[in-house]
Amino acid sequence: MAASWAVRKQLEAERGEATPEAAATVWLLKLSAGEELGLSRVLAEPRHDELRQQWRDYRDEMTSSARPPSKLESVGPSAIERQGDDRATVAEQVRAVWWDGPHLLAGWHDRRMDGADAQPGQPAAALGDLVMVDLTEAERHLLARGLMEWGGPAHSTEALAVAMGFEGVEDFYAQAGPLHASIRAEAPLSRRDWRRVLIATEVVFASDIFGSGCDWSTTTGLSDEETIFLLRAVQRKLARSANVHNP
Repeated sequence: MAASWAVRKQLEAERGEATPEAAATVWLLKLSAGEELGLSRVLAEPRHDELRQQWRDYRDEMTSSARPPSKLESVGPSAIERQGDDRATVAEQVRAVWWDGPHLLAGWHDRRMDGADAQPGQPAAALGDLVMVDLTEAERHLLARGLMEWGGPAHSTEALAVAMGFEGVEDFYAQAGPLHASIRAEAPLSRRDWRRVLIATEVVFASDIFGSGCDWSTTTGLSDEETIFLLRAVQRKLARSANVHNP
């Protein structure tokens, strides 16, 4: 079962993305993952050092507790204060979530099956069913980095976000943080979410127009050769275990 509580503090990030909400999503996503690389781009210069230290303080508080949360997610609408000069301050109410024991989510049934397809006579997992996929640490890192790139050099359009399976750009950025945290926590995802994460990673790696493209190896530290090797392994596993080719 999942246990959660609402953090009583508000986290603030200043605009450095297409929208203030997107900047806050990047800020929170990096807080969940503990990755400071790329954080500076969503912090406004006049308060850069203050906001970066705030991020570090929250991260230290999060990891030093007796039971660090598995992920962080925003609760309710963002509070946005426009400041002019293409800057805004965003306040988010944040909830910490823990996954307990081998059954990470209520209602989840173990569909790992050593990476095999459903047994004869058993129905395939429905699109919303949660599926655990046996990925290596490197394979999970690839998918997590793929999501993070959309908060960095890559920028989606409304049409592209819809093509990847989201309602639009705003929905994409809102979903990216929780999906990233779940992948890092080795949690199961729905077939729909596995498909969306895979497509987002494929596009951000390969496209130099919408994604990271030629900058991929620089921003992620993964060479093209290593990425292709890992991506092919992930594609095969998700095709078998999560049936991502049949939405």
